[in-house]
Amino acid sequence: MRYDPYRLVRAFDVSVSILDKSDVVYGGVVLSSKPHAKILKVDTTEALRMNGDIPKGGTNYPGSLLQEIFGADDSPIFADGEVLAVGQPIGLMVAKDSETTRRAARMVKVTYQELPAVLTMEVCSAFRVIQHEYLVLASTRGTTRSGCQDHCYMEPQGSIAIPGKNDELTIHTSTESANLHQLFTSAVLGIPAHKVERVGGAFGGKYTQSAPAGAWAAVAARVLNRPVKVVLKRAEDMLITGKRHPAMVKYRVGIDVTGMLRCAYLKVYLDGGYAIDASNVVTYMATALSDTCYSIPVMRAEGYALKTNKSNNTFIMKMNFNKNGGVRLSKEPIINDALLECWKECMKWSDFDELREEVDRFNKTSNHIKRGIAMSATRMGLAPPAANEQAAALVQISKDGSVAVTIGGVEMDRELITKCQHVASRALRACCEKLMVGLRPILKEEPDWRKAVLRAHKMRLPLQASEHIGHCTTPPVRPASFHRSIAVQENSRY
Repeated sequence: MRYDPYRLVRAFDVSVSILDKSDVVYGGVVLSSKPHAKILKVDTTEALRMNGDIPKGGTNYPGSLLQEIFGADDSPIFADGEVLAVGQPIGLMVAKDSETTRRAARMVKVTYQELPAVLTMEVCSAFRVIQHEYLVLASTRGTTRSGCQDHCYMEPQGSIAIPGKNDELTIHTSTESANLHQLFTSAVLGIPAHKVERVGGAFGGKYTQSAPAGAWAAVAARVLNRPVKVVLKRAEDMLITGKRHPAMVKYRVGIDVTGMLRCAYLKVYLDGGYAIDASNVVTYMATALSDTCYSIPVMRAEGYALKTNKSNNTFIMKMNFNKNGGVRLSKEPIINDALLECWKECMKWSDFDELREEVDRFNKTSNHIKRGIAMSATRMGLAPPAANEQAAALVQISKDGSVAVTIGGVEMDRELITKCQHVASRALRACCEKLMVGLRPILKEEPDWRKAVLRAHKMRLPLQASEHIGHCTTPPVRPASFHRSIAVQENSRY
């Protein structure tokens, strides 16, 4: 695989929305207009007059292999007898052009029996009192909330599914996780994963929730036995896909006479929407990282993902700072921590002390406009949780001396391919250590790389090697976290 940033910024790279096949037909999604209801009837009479067809979902195509990635999942490809959110897919219209398809989808008449809907996080929970040997001078409790956030990526969700021989299927898609597309589609169609070939790449908002678009196209392609293209409009995309989880955190904290945090009790509630998706992982991460950059001697944190009738959501002070040698809430030891250095650099670059003095002087002389300045730090993990913390690579040398590196990553505009080329060229002189064991003696006699490789081939030495690593399980890999600090100044009018 080659990655060319020049082609990307010049818009030479082809996106799914402009990629076409000669005999392709277009799919449009029929969406629920109710947050929670039983489906009594789906009338497609008017819609089918516009040269359309609806492959039905539910029990015919119920599958999902997301449980292999994040644990048990309950995301249906199409609603089956009951809708759980506005914007939940009910079926797919297929026609010869995208505009006809969308008009036909809007003409599908769905009769509902409305049911009670849960649209807000309503949680009543009493806090336990934390007792400890520290003398707590004061304690406070409260609730803080954060709303949802939508990732408006440049290219909406979209896929093209092309049927092949022997139940094989090729999917071109805009995704961060081609593997997830493969698993999702194979489960929906009931075929082995190796029969689903996938090509794609994207970044941001395209991890779990890009997979249904591929499955919709795959279902229609299987029924019609011809290529099917499904590309959502921006409004459809924002309605169907989930957002970053809205959160509600109930807290109680205790402070000693020096102003240091000594104890804390948190309950973290996340609005997961109508299906699990990645909510279990996000809840775990939000809870495990709730201590952020701070060292709190006594702390308890609980996390809950709440089911509501909305789209299923998915992955978007200096005292008490953690120090090397300490332990975080997750019992993870703090090693080679650069938080204090990051804090000092931010203080220096922002001229924080001078700005604070300036703010104080301004506020003393201004009656109606007040300025504020604050600085904060945060911490987040770099690796995905649990089973996803692993990677593998295959390095193969051809007889002409060129090297191919095969990895399990998807290019997401982060120059992954370029970085792997750099790593390979440095570690190899173009090759990894396993291969160099056999090549070094030959290179001493024949320093020309291409000739040395050809000689190794004639000697039947292995010219390919693979390596697998599991994060935190294969020494000497240690947990890694990302720290950042930010200073913000703003005006307020009274």
